[in-house]
Amino acid sequence: MTRFTKTRIDRRLSSRSPLGQGVIALSALVGLILIPIIGIFSFEIARYQAGVQQLEANTDSAALAGAAMLVTSRFQKPTDRLRRFEEAEKAAENAFKSTFASTGGQLNIILGSTLTSAVNVGRGGRLQIGSQAGYCQFKVEAINPANFQVVEPDSADAKAVRFTALFTGKPAFGRFLQLNNLVPLYSKSTAGVPILDVVMCFDISGSMDDSTRVSMVNRKWTVPEPERSQIEAAWLQYKSARDDFDRFLRSPGYTREECDSRRASLVSQFNDYLNLRKTLALSKGRLDWAQLEYGTLADCVFTPLEPNGSTINCLFPQNLNVVNYTKLRMNAANPRLPAFNCNERYFQETGDRNAVSGSGGLDCATGGGVAIPPSAPSNYVCACPNEPEGMTDIVVHCDQQVNTKPQPIFGTIGPMPMGPGSRFSYTKKRNPYKGQTYSFDGLGYLVEAARGNLEPQRFQQLQDNLFKKAIEIGQLPSQGQTGYQQAYLELASKFCQPAAATVDALENFYQALQGAGSDVRFGLVSYETLSSPPGLTEKPIPDIASKDEDVPNCAYDINSTYPGPSGPLKRPILYMDLATLKDPDKDLIPDPTDASKPDLTINEAFETYLIALRATNTAASLKQALDMLDKSPRKVFARQVIILITDGVATRDVNGNPSTSLGYSQSREFARKANERQIPIFTVGVAQNAAVESLQKPFLGDEQTPAAEGLATLSGNGARFFPVNRNSIIAPGGGQVNAISQAFLQVARSLVQLIE
Repeated sequence: MTRFTKTRIDRRLSSRSPLGQGVIALSALVGLILIPIIGIFSFEIARYQAGVQQLEANTDSAALAGAAMLVTSRFQKPTDRLRRFEEAEKAAENAFKSTFASTGGQLNIILGSTLTSAVNVGRGGRLQIGSQAGYCQFKVEAINPANFQVVEPDSADAKAVRFTALFTGKPAFGRFLQLNNLVPLYSKSTAGVPILDVVMCFDISGSMDDSTRVSMVNRKWTVPEPERSQIEAAWLQYKSARDDFDRFLRSPGYTREECDSRRASLVSQFNDYLNLRKTLALSKGRLDWAQLEYGTLADCVFTPLEPNGSTINCLFPQNLNVVNYTKLRMNAANPRLPAFNCNERYFQETGDRNAVSGSGGLDCATGGGVAIPPSAPSNYVCACPNEPEGMTDIVVHCDQQVNTKPQPIFGTIGPMPMGPGSRFSYTKKRNPYKGQTYSFDGLGYLVEAARGNLEPQRFQQLQDNLFKKAIEIGQLPSQGQTGYQQAYLELASKFCQPAAATVDALENFYQALQGAGSDVRFGLVSYETLSSPPGLTEKPIPDIASKDEDVPNCAYDINSTYPGPSGPLKRPILYMDLATLKDPDKDLIPDPTDASKPDLTINEAFETYLIALRATNTAASLKQALDMLDKSPRKVFARQVIILITDGVATRDVNGNPSTSLGYSQSREFARKANERQIPIFTVGVAQNAAVESLQKPFLGDEQTPAAEGLATLSGNGARFFPVNRNSIIAPGGGQVNAISQAFLQVARSLVQLIE
C-alpha cells in the first residue's frame, strides 16, 4: 500500500468517528427503551388473549347451563315458553357468576382484576365498558339454531341460548405505557341440542307393573243368612240320604225293588234341594266380590320378590294361570297367594255348565233345569252349597285414597253405604268416548267394568238376574254406559307402576326435546319377549288365559309336574320409526300399530300401547334400534343416540328364546357395534328390588365395575348409566315429575352442547 493511500484511509476514519459513535449510542438508547416497551406490549396482548379465553370458558359454562335448563324446565308447553326461557336465563346467570367466582384467582392473575359486579342488560340491551376494572355486563338471548338469529323467548324457534359478556379489565402496565387504564374483554357462546336422531328402547316386560297396587278378588254368588243355613241343611240331609243309598247298594240285603224305591226317594229329595236352592238364590242371593289378597302385585305373588319379577299383568292379557304356576313353586310364592280358579272364571264368562262338576255325579249338566243367567257364578246353578274358592280377578286400585293408605278395599262391600272418599269419578281423556265421565264405587264396579259387563247391552242382560241385588243396594250402577271397560283400562293404566311413571317420564322427555331441539328426529322400540316389529296388528285378547290352546290346562294335579304358563296372546306393542318431533299433546299421527285405526296424539300412543306384557329382550331392542338408525338417511353433522330404559336385565336371546347368558352377551355385542358407529347408549335403570339393582349396575354400565362391560360403558361416546332409587319409583298416579323423569332429563342435559 502506498503512503498516499494509507493517509486517505486514516483521514476518513478520523473524520467519521464522532458520527458513528453517535449512531451506536443512539441505537443502544433506543434498544434500551423500545425493547422493554415491545416486550410489555406483547405481554399485554398475551395476557389479554388469555383473559378472553378464560372469559370464553365462563360464557361457555353459562350458555350450557341455560340450554340445559331450557331442556329440563318444568315449563315445556307452548304457552309456557316465556317462563321456560326465564328459568334458562336465571340458570345461565347463576352459572356465569359461579364459574367466575371459582376462577377468580386465575382471572386476578391474568387480568389484574376480579369480578366486582355482573349486570344483566336484558335481551335487547347494549353492552358497554365499565368505569372500573372488574365490572361486567352480560345478556342472555333466545336463538333459533337453524340460522343462529335472535328470536323472542316465546317463539317456537327459541331452542338455543346465547350468552354474551363484556368484562372490563385493567392492563398491567397501562400507566407506564400512558394507555387507557381499562380494556374491554368480549365473549359470546351459544349452546343447545344439536341435530339429533334419538331412538328410545322402552321395556314393557311383565315386571314393569309389579309395583301396582291391586286386589285379588273372588267373584261369586252368595246367599245370606238364614237362607244360607237352610240350603246347607237341605244339602246335608240329601248327602246323608245319598250316603245311605251308597251303603245300601253294597249291602247284602240289596234288592232291585228296594233300590228303585230308595232311588226315587233320593231323586225327589235332590230335586227338593235344588228347588229350595233356586227359590232362595233368586229371592235372596246376590253377586259378591270378596277380596282375598291386596297390596302391590309383587307383594301378592311373591314373598320375597323374585329377581326377575312377575309375568302376571295388571291389565289384559293378565295371564292369570301364572298364579297357579307360582303357587306350585312354594319356595318363591307368597304363602297367602290364592290360586286362580280358572274353571270358575271360565264358567262365569261362558255359562258352560260342563266347566264345573257337582257332587256324586249330579253335576251342573243335570242341574234340574235351573236357568243359567249370562256369566252366572257356578254355584248359582250347581248342586253344591259351597261358594267357589280361589281368585277369579285381579283389579287395579284406582283411587288416591287406596294408593296412599294401606286400606284393603275401596269401600265397604255390603249393604252399608260406601266409606268416605271411596267413590270417585273419571273423565275419559282419550278416544273412544273422550270426555265422558264414569263413576266407580267399590270392587264390584272395577271387576264388572274390567270384564265389560257395564256396557249397555251386556248390562241389560244381567240387570234382572245376576246384578239385581247389587243394583238394589247400590253396589252397581242402575244402568250401563258405553265405554266403561275402556274407561277402567285407561284409568288403571295410570296406576300401573313403574310403567305409568316411566310413560310420564317419556312424555316429559319427548316434550323437552320437542321444545329445545333445533332438528331432532325421534324413534321408539318397545320390547318384551320380542321387540316391536313395524306394522304389528292387534289380535283378540282373552280375559283369561285358560281354555286356550297356547296355555296349559287349569285342571292339574298339584303333585304332578306342571309345565308352567306359556304366556298370554300377543297384543300390539309400539314401534315408531324416526320422524321429526311433533307437539305430543296436539298433533295427530297415524296409529303406529295399525294405520286403519283413528289417528292418535304422541302421548295417546305412549299411554295406549306401553303396558306390561312378558319377558325382557334387551338384545332384540338394541338390534332394532341400530337397524332403525342405519336405514334412515343421516343428516350432515347429526348425532345418533340410543336411550334404553328397563326395570331388569336381559332374560331372552335376540330371537326371544329364554337365555340370560345369551341375552347378556348379545346385548353387549350390539353395544360394541354402537361404539364402532359412535352411537352412545344412555341407560336408565328402574330396578324395584335390591337383587335387580345389583345386576343392573354391571349390565347397564357401571364404570367402576372391574369388568366394565355395561352397555353404556361399552358404547362409549359420552354415554352414561342413570340408576333410579327403587324407593323413588312409586307415584300415586300419572302426570307427576318423578325420579324417573329426572333421570330422563339428565340424559337430555347430557345431549346439550355448544353449537356456536
